[in-house]
Amino acid sequence: MARGHRRRIREVSSSVRIEGRGLWTRNAVKGVAVRNESLKRERGVEWRHWSPRTSKLAAGILRTKGEPADLLPLQGASVLYLGAGHGTTISYLHDHLCGEGNEFGGQIVAVDISPRCLRDLIRLA
Repeated sequence: MARGHRRRIREVSSSVRIEGRGLWTRNAVKGVAVRNESLKRERGVEWRHWSPRTSKLAAGILRTKGEPADLLPLQGASVLYLGAGHGTTISYLHDHLCGEGNEFGGQIVAVDISPRCLRDLIRLA
């Protein structure tokens, strides 16, 4: 990125933003990259890169012609996530719903039928 050039930042919520062509969540657990994603610090806030290649929700947020915030549950909501897989999308939803130290008071109940996926989910819990 050239000096003096700023990427356009669009706030989806206080913990999710679109920057250029990328999607970022405010990291709820500082210093932890759940799936080896990129981390960056900006003005004392740590952000995690949310890849649309590994999350259909992230792809939807980036590609929607409507309002991206309409695809996310409200911060602090309780969510039942069916078909959680290995928990990649859930880790980003946690950033949005719960925040650092669960400041928003959100909850996620994740369910999957695969024993292998459940083992990975338990590690995230």
